[in-house]
Amino acid sequence: MFNSIEESPLYQIANPGSIVFFGASNSITAMGTNLLMSLQTAGFEGAIYPVHLKEKMVLDLKAYRSVLENAAEKVSGRSLSFPVVLRRSEAMGLPLKRI
Repeated sequence: MFNSIEESPLYQIANPGSIVFFGASNSITAMGTNLLMSLQTAGFEGAIYPVHLKEKMVLDLKAYRSVLENAAEKVSGRSLSFPVVLRRSEAMGLPLKRI
C-alpha cells in the first residue's frame, strides 16, 4: 500500500517531468507529429526534446539529431514511435518507458 500517489511506480510514467520524443517532424500528416501536437495541446508543462535526424526545429521546439545530444538533461519519460528506437536506446543502455 502506498501513502501517496507519488510513491506508485506508475506515477513517473503517468506524470513525466520531461520527454524525449521520437518520430515527430514538421509534416502535419505524420503520426508522430500529431502525437506531439496532442501532448502540447493537452498542456504538458515539462521539457520536450524532439529527436529528428534532419530538422533543426520541430513544432517550434529545438530538435536533436540523436538522444545523446541532450543526454546531460535529466529525462524522466519517453514517447517512442518506432521500434528501431527501442533497439538503439537499449543498445546505449538507456532506461525505457513507453507512454
